[in-house]
Amino acid sequence: MCGIAGVIGDFDSQRGMNIIGRMGRAIRHRGPDDNGDWSKEGIALTMQRLSIIDLTGGHQPMWDGGNGIIFNGEIYNYLELRRELERKGCSFKTRSDTEVILQLYCVEGINGLKKLRGMFAICILDLQSQRLFLIRDRIGIKPLYYGTKTNFYFASEIKSIIAGMESRPELNMQAVHHYLTLRYVPAPETIWHGIFKLPPGCCLEYDLRNNTWEVYKYWSVQFKSQEIDVSRDYTKEFEDLFLAVVEQHLVTADVPVGVMLSGGLDSSVLSAVAVELGHRNFHTFSVGFKGAEDINEFNYAREVSRQILSEHHEVSIDKDDFFEFIPQLVFYSDEPLADLTAVPLYYLSMKAKEQVKVVLSGEGSDEILAGYDMEKLAQQ
Repeated sequence: MCGIAGVIGDFDSQRGMNIIGRMGRAIRHRGPDDNGDWSKEGIALTMQRLSIIDLTGGHQPMWDGGNGIIFNGEIYNYLELRRELERKGCSFKTRSDTEVILQLYCVEGINGLKKLRGMFAICILDLQSQRLFLIRDRIGIKPLYYGTKTNFYFASEIKSIIAGMESRPELNMQAVHHYLTLRYVPAPETIWHGIFKLPPGCCLEYDLRNNTWEVYKYWSVQFKSQEIDVSRDYTKEFEDLFLAVVEQHLVTADVPVGVMLSGGLDSSVLSAVAVELGHRNFHTFSVGFKGAEDINEFNYAREVSRQILSEHHEVSIDKDDFFEFIPQLVFYSDEPLADLTAVPLYYLSMKAKEQVKVVLSGEGSDEILAGYDMEKLAQQ
């Protein structure tokens, strides 16, 4: 992951650098490989980079004439888009997906970014039109927040926005009510008054000339039922799509990629597909609990690992590890979090970090494939 942040307001370049310095330091953990700051009167940007694609050539902020970009995420079809842009006469100085996004904007404008397939939180600054765009991926994999208190702020994490402010904002008591009722704070609200989530599939367009902005959707899921077409092989279509997506995730990165393997259906299928696509000797990772062998999934994960010949790694935690991490969980989460699986996930991620920079997981498959029976609960 990387981290981006920025501020717009009534300040000179040096004060902008001071503000952005505080905001960048607050999210330094998101990008240990590189960082970049930029400031002029009235606006400043910062970026903390975890290098995944073009490890030496993707420094940000990145500029092309009067257009600049800071970007957190990964674009899986960037090579295809790069070839398309080259046919239109574009030339590239790096191998990064960041430059592809920037060139795509230069050629096709903000609507061109609808071609992106991936996970992303993007800021594009257009100095000629005096507009700044914040764009979040279609289903909100990458976080992006914005807020106002004297200045306009945006960042990958709430703590970065608060670090840029002169004083801590007040609690959003309506959001507290939502959390206690729903166990999470629904977008666009956050637990802090005046700080908001940019919803998935949305773009925020800021006009620097009059300091106004609007948020609009560029994509949404269409829940429209269709008649079954008996001439189509839906299973084969899903298989082809699934194989293509896994392949894109595995080959796009310029660093080693692993899999979080529980031994359950989702992560096991993901791992097996990776092998089917020809990938060998990759790393898999599992987490379990000391003294709770009856609920651990190690045996299932080990069996899958033996079948696919992965280099398998395990980490076990106990109750002391669990409670020791709670203060850090509060720090990293920024908002109240009712899902305590974040604790073992942290230890699993730390184990994976020893071997790889990128991991795949089966997270989200229940939601996509209707694996829950929430509709039955709703009917009750």
